[in-house]
Amino acid sequence: MSRSSIGLLCFYYLVAAILFAGFEAWLDPLLSSDPAFLVGHVVGGGVGLYVLAGILPMIIWAFLRFRSANAGGIFVLWAILAVVMAFFSDYGARYERNEKVANAMPNGVFSGKDRDDFIRSSKLSCAQSQKANPLTPKIGLTDAKIAAYCDCYSNGMAASITVDELRTMVTTGKQPSSIVDKATALGSSCGKQVMLTK
Repeated sequence: MSRSSIGLLCFYYLVAAILFAGFEAWLDPLLSSDPAFLVGHVVGGGVGLYVLAGILPMIIWAFLRFRSANAGGIFVLWAILAVVMAFFSDYGARYERNEKVANAMPNGVFSGKDRDDFIRSSKLSCAQSQKANPLTPKIGLTDAKIAAYCDCYSNGMAASITVDELRTMVTTGKQPSSIVDKATALGSSCGKQVMLTK
């Protein structure tokens, strides 16, 4: 194996580990939406997996005096360890997400910091979506009306989502039809309220 192939393979392993950490973060509905936190969480998680999975293969390769002829087996071992560690990491993350959902909604509704985080994240997503919509300027939606609409929508969703719906989102990565129905009804209701205000 050439030095450039070894370097390229190391780079691909790092990218794969960071993509895995990004996927895990994407699956967590209660993860903070702060961009700096998300980048640190994803990059840190990816680098952690990359380094931890590579320690044993690198020690073995050091005993073999880092000969490029032995690199193939070392990288196969590294990949196997990374996949095993990713599996257990994913299993633990799914368990933790379910616990967070149950703790965030002890009586079937959001409360405390988790509710605030959900509303903040939902408002940010809603405002970005509304501002990106080409119809927004055509129908005369001002920033104040967008903020009022997103406030109404986010608070309504936080009040209406159930533990079971959130668990379904966490386990499948998809919104259940009941959430889609609630979102549609809230969108219509909040839209009417906002359009009637001056």
